[in-house]
Amino acid sequence: MGLAKAARQGLIISMSDDLTAVTRAFSEFDGRHVAPLRRLADGDLSATARGAVLAAIAGPDQIAATWIIKHWAENGAFLPGDAAQVFAALPRLNAPDAILHVLQMVQMFPEEAVPALPTIRVHLKHRRVLVRTWALDAFVRCGPRAEAEKLLNSALKDASAAVRARARQLQAAGYRAGA
Repeated sequence: MGLAKAARQGLIISMSDDLTAVTRAFSEFDGRHVAPLRRLADGDLSATARGAVLAAIAGPDQIAATWIIKHWAENGAFLPGDAAQVFAALPRLNAPDAILHVLQMVQMFPEEAVPALPTIRVHLKHRRVLVRTWALDAFVRCGPRAEAEKLLNSALKDASAAVRARARQLQAAGYRAGA
């Protein structure tokens, strides 16, 4: 339902209610169940409310904010100019799930992620396997080819099955490791 239609039906009184919906979705998110985030992400938010979600990327609600932004990107509702802002926030993220969400977005916006390569490189050694796995994916998609090929070769022999599987998927998608 659009914001205007919701306002006509008395569900939203003002634009501040749109911002209140962001705050409410963040507070209702328990770290596991994404229903409040999905309701917000699928709604027709004002530019101000979308900006509030983007501003929350590196704050205490970073997991919720990055989940919403990733959802927008996956569903074609992400504003293209905002990708650079998301990747610029990567060095300030400290929650592994938030880092994961942003790394997963690199597959949709590899060119915009290039400035984040130093941070992506750091996450190749993250303690969480899924963060390492998606850092590999991100680096192979937007990093320098020679270095990406070395990483892909190494990943094919990694101790983690998830890392090896991602390396094989990247190869199947056309990314090639040097021999």
